[in-house]
Parts: sequence; structure tokens; C-alpha cells
Amino acid sequence: MVHRKEGLDVLFWAAKQTLLDVWVKDGKGAPGIIAVMHTFGKDLKWNPHVHCIVTCGGLAGEQWKWMTFVSYKRLAVVWRYHVVDGLRQLGKKRWKGGEYTKFNRWLDLLYEKKWYVNVGKRLDSLEFTVKYIGRYAKRPVIAETRLKSFDGESVSFSYKDRELQTEVILRLPVMEFIGKLVRHIPEKHHRMIRYSGLFASRVKQQMLGLVSAALGEGSLPIHTPTCPSVAHRRRGKRVRSWRERVVDWSQKDPHQCSCGRMMRMVELVIATKDGGWKRVRAPP
Repeated sequence: MVHRKEGLDVLFWAAKQTLLDVWVKDGKGAPGIIAVMHTFGKDLKWNPHVHCIVTCGGLAGEQWKWMTFVSYKRLAVVWRYHVVDGLRQLGKKRWKGGEYTKFNRWLDLLYEKKWYVNVGKRLDSLEFTVKYIGRYAKRPVIAETRLKSFDGESVSFSYKDRELQTEVILRLPVMEFIGKLVRHIPEKHHRMIRYSGLFASRVKQQMLGLVSAALGEGSLPIHTPTCPSVAHRRRGKRVRSWRERVVDWSQKDPHQCSCGRMMRMVELVIATKDGGWKRVRAPP
């Protein structure tokens, strides 16, 4: 069997390599990646999976290239290749002869299956993105609100069954329940949150400086032109950014200072539906 730590490392590596490959192949350069490993499912079963936050574009040379579309199909194919290849390389180090042949055949069967990836919505708000990352990064195996009862011998907890789309109550003996929790405790010094691409520790300071320079000409990272709406797509037009609309209306660039230099967007104050105001800070 593959050691748990080694297997999880393969998933981390495959997730990073998949995103780098897809971004670079699309000509978007190197993205910034934050990956969080979870080993548990809602029913506490062993279900290792990686949650990734990736920048909506990448740094190509000295230019920032925006990524407006990601192919689910290509992500799934590349993800499958890197996971299976990573396990294959791991198997070569651990086994020889018949043991490796048996493991390799199992990987061949695994590769023939159809793989899926889940791509969430684009996160445009910096405040929401930070909360989103924080929620997944330190998410416990089970929330206290899901614990229903304890009678001294057994524990009852709830989870949502995806197939039935209903809440299910599961009752387990105390020691079995504790065992299901304990196995999700990571190995000592095993990092369950990892940064790669532009966010890798060894290059982050230099790379983020280049990103800042590439976006410094008045670009607003959290409010860039998004994918065209259906109506605009039918007319062959794209959605214009706020800056472009202001320039068209006033013939003045809102990001240009009176001294002639370009300003960098730091913060926006937006009116909310309840009549209040909301501050949205741009990425540094």
C-alpha cells in the first residue's frame, strides 16, 4: 500500500502541475495557486481531495494575461494524467517485479475511467475571497452543529446525502466515531496548505513585484472585463470595464492623476442595496 503522506503529496503535486500546464498551454503564463488538502467526506469517510484557489490569469514575461475561460474537460484529462503518473512514479520507488506490475495494472484500470473536476465561480471580491480561503483552510472534520446526540455509548451526527438530497442521521459507537476523526489528523510537520506558482515562498516577493508592475498601468484586478454576456455575445461585443466606460463618457482616464502619472486602484466605495456603503480593497 502507498503511505498516506506520500499519497497526499502526489495529489498536491498533481493539482499544482495540472493548473500550471493548463495556464501555460493557453498562453496565460504562470498563475498563483493556493491549495488546501481535505481528507474527509461529509460522512467522515476517507475521501482525500484538494481545494485550489487560482489567479484568474498569469504572468507571461512582463505582461499579465487574463484567463476568462477554463475547459472542464481539459482540466479533468490533465488532472487524471498527473495523478496516475505521480502514483506510477511512486510505485516504481516502492516495488519491484510482480508487486509493481500488479500496481501498474491497477493504475491502467484507473486511467480508463472518466474523471471529473469541479470548477467554482469566479471570486471578484477580495474580502469574500479571504473569507472563502480561511473557511476551507481551517475547516474541521465535522462541525459541532452536525452533532445530534451522545448517550455515553454512541454518537449521532447528520450529513447530507448527495444522491438522496436529504439529511441523514448516522449513529456510531464512541470508539468508532473517535477512530474516524483521528485518522484525519495529518502527520507531524505535513503541510496541508501549500502555495505554488506566483505564490511559492521562494519566488513570491519577486513575482508579486512583477505582477504589481504589470497591473500598474491603471488596471483594476478585482473589476476587470469579464466574459461577455449572452446579449453582447450575440452582437459580437464584449463587456466593457468601468474604466473604459468612464473614458468613453468623459474623454478622461479616471486612473490618470492631474500630474500626468497613472494611479493604481487601492479601494472602491460601493453603494449597497440597503442604502449603505461598502468598501472593497484591491489586491496589493
